[in-house]
Amino acid sequence: YGSCMKTMGQHWFYDVSDAPTLSWQSDNLLPIVAMYYPPTIDGTINAIFFATPVAQPGSDYVLHKPGDWETPALTPSEMCENFCDSDYQWDGVDKWSTMHIYFNSQWSYIKCDGGSGPLSILCPSASSMTTTCQ
Repeated sequence: YGSCMKTMGQHWFYDVSDAPTLSWQSDNLLPIVAMYYPPTIDGTINAIFFATPVAQPGSDYVLHKPGDWETPALTPSEMCENFCDSDYQWDGVDKWSTMHIYFNSQWSYIKCDGGSGPLSILCPSASSMTTTCQ
């Protein structure tokens, strides 16, 4: 469950409570997200990322020196780009921190044919999402 993004591949989020759907409760989201390419049933794992609904040390470049977490921490609307549902709400979440780990040295060639926007976002179902998140 998730979008396909240029350089990353198909994101697969997992809700430990309501799978295969999402409860939109951050406590239920598995904090490790697998990304596959090509975005098909026979794709191979390209990367993983860790996600936490709390800004981590080092994710705020202004207040801290850069750390291992990616900067900047994401707003809920920025995190929305990872999902194929533009109507979600994460109660009580102000910032998300992420850390991507790639297993493929050719990540810059990964693309999502038919995607839109700067990240070439594509959803598994054409009716799933627009790239404008609330």
